[in-house]
Amino acid sequence: MQNGTWLASNPLGIAWNASIVTTTYPDGVYNITVWANDSAGNAYNNSARVIRVRFDNTVPSVSSNSSNNNITSPVNDGNYSGSLFFNVSIYDLGGVGAVFFNVTNSTGVQNGTWLASNISSMWNATIITTVYADGLYNITVWANDTYGNTNNSAQVLRVRFDNTKPTVWSANISSPLASGNYSGSLLLNASVLDTNGVINAVFFNVTYANGSGQAVALTASNNLSSSWYNATINTAGYADGLYNITVWATDTAGNLNNSAQVTNVRFDNVAPRVWV
Repeated sequence: MQNGTWLASNPLGIAWNASIVTTTYPDGVYNITVWANDSAGNAYNNSARVIRVRFDNTVPSVSSNSSNNNITSPVNDGNYSGSLFFNVSIYDLGGVGAVFFNVTNSTGVQNGTWLASNISSMWNATIITTVYADGLYNITVWANDTYGNTNNSAQVLRVRFDNTKPTVWSANISSPLASGNYSGSLLLNASVLDTNGVINAVFFNVTYANGSGQAVALTASNNLSSSWYNATINTAGYADGLYNITVWATDTAGNLNNSAQVTNVRFDNVAPRVWV
């Protein structure tokens, strides 16, 4: 079916040319045939050299994870440390040419552009978040097809790069005390902070002071109104003796701090012996 005929001009006396606006046609594949008439009225149709072309004015299809979940990683408001895997699904009928992940900070300043590779129809790249300052970033996907159409509308927002461990020192452990003696129920209490992200979990790891192994790991609770995390242990459930108690704190980006410890805590549930 004929879609249009365009009269060519010969401004330089060498080549004949014409320009068309492809947006006036539906996207698709077209055949272009040259017809030439001489001044004597002879017509020639060079049908043996039909040019097959595609008109494509549609940008690649890519949506942010708030709509069609084309961006599988990272996610809005996610916290990340170390290596971060970018992954997105992009479709274009005429073929995807190139995909980039553009990293900007919360003020809009560009911090890096990463070229994606295509693996099993997914476009991805890996960045090392430690080369960036801790903070919030926006990730924009730039997708070009082989015809020059660009889509940069897909974005994930407020992605936090956090490579700083939670803050907890031995001095933050208010109970028990190093070299203290305890019986019955013992409250374990520690202050844990994370300036860049959110605390994910806190554990009290109880080990034998002689290094012979772990006695128990207790999950701490938090009332959400303070930085204090606590758990209660029944010392009567353990053999009398010396124990070390270490605080393990992780944030939502996966950073771990297990450097805070109180040592030589004595569990003693045996009454003194008295003879008459």
